[in-house]
Amino acid sequence: MSKIITTEIAKNCIHNGLISSRDDYIDWSGGLGLWRAPEYLITINIAREFSKNGFKNFVVLEKSAIDAFRESRTKNTGRIASDWRPYGRVDIMLYNCEKPIVPIEVKRFVSTYSSIGSDMKRITKFVTRSHGESSIKFGAIAFYIGSDDKNPEKAQNRVKSRLDNIEMEAKFNLPKGLTLKLMAGEIKQVDGGAWSAAALIVEPNEQN
Repeated sequence: MSKIITTEIAKNCIHNGLISSRDDYIDWSGGLGLWRAPEYLITINIAREFSKNGFKNFVVLEKSAIDAFRESRTKNTGRIASDWRPYGRVDIMLYNCEKPIVPIEVKRFVSTYSSIGSDMKRITKFVTRSHGESSIKFGAIAFYIGSDDKNPEKAQNRVKSRLDNIEMEAKFNLPKGLTLKLMAGEIKQVDGGAWSAAALIVEPNEQN
């Protein structure tokens, strides 16, 4: 059975999973923010969103990175470098026709690029290898970003500035042959700050 995945579908599922995680944890904890919740809460809610959107039986959690990498390849992988944590696990892996197609790393709270640098390296390794020889379509990093500045306007501006800086650094560190786009949701003002749900999407250039 074939299932089509697009970056827009991925963005919507990621955003909705982050939003529901925040709402759930505020309700369960009596008002604590998502930055104090465990990452697996977000992972589960994002996975649930993919299942609700027609990707039931296509979602695998905590997938071995090296196994997924080898499954994605149409040729022998040969020696695998260790600089992208191949012996760790990918938070969410979407499958299609028994082949991995989209790796997703999940972060609870991000304020600078350094918080996601190692995750970005893993995602770009998956996607870089996809030039005509892999089933990987694109990769994503899902994250929550916020500011607890008591001035709502300042908090909103700080979130925007952090998003801009993360996107700039991510693009600066992006390997050749790949494109990156930041798909952030509305920056929402709340009591005591502002926040946004966000996803960095990495995919091969169209000409590759």
